[in-house]
Amino acid sequence: MQLMNESDRLFKEGWNTYQNIIANNYMFHREISDTVRTFLASHFGHQPLSLLDLGCGDASQTLEAFKESRIAFYHGCDLSEVALEHAHHSLALAGIESFLEKREMLECLSAEKRTYEVIFVSFALHHLDSEQKAEFFKLAHIRLKQNGLLILVDLARSPDEDRLAYLENYLGHAERHWPLLSEQQHAAIRQHAVAYDFPETVATYEALAKEAKFSEFLHLCKHTWHHALVFKS
Repeated sequence: MQLMNESDRLFKEGWNTYQNIIANNYMFHREISDTVRTFLASHFGHQPLSLLDLGCGDASQTLEAFKESRIAFYHGCDLSEVALEHAHHSLALAGIESFLEKREMLECLSAEKRTYEVIFVSFALHHLDSEQKAEFFKLAHIRLKQNGLLILVDLARSPDEDRLAYLENYLGHAERHWPLLSEQQHAAIRQHAVAYDFPETVATYEALAKEAKFSEFLHLCKHTWHHALVFKS
């Protein structure tokens, strides 16, 4: 029997916790999706879009944010086969032509030959270290069409927070204001964040994008540490 890989194990273990977070809107998915959806409608109208979704998970939040957009082609990358199976089912039900592959974000960008109107990354970039984030912006710029958009939904540290202060503040906030999660779920969130969360400040993301030759930056919204950012190629 093939052993479950780490990404699949984490996806399965975190599935119920993440669904509870979404259902209770603890990470402001509703507000962020509404904001992104409104922005996409104003920017693209009914233009068909090619979309590269990095760290796509089960694609549910992407489909929510893009539900009023015309997705002509969807390319999703994630490390979890379980998540990709969920995504395949959801995309097929939506009638969206798609290509899904099990790859890490930077590997996906490096191997990709096509260009896209939109690259979308939701709550995934903060898992990369600083050098990897810089490489991400450079590769993303190459993979966008002229006037294409990188839409980044992610956590960001406040200007006065280093990583340790961010972890203390964010996890403390979660423990006080996410009451419908169990103690075990809070413990798992803390363990995950300490091991894998390396958010930058918004100013750092803007600087990395400028260095990668993005031409414009738009801060769509902020809800505590949860942000939606747009970078134009």
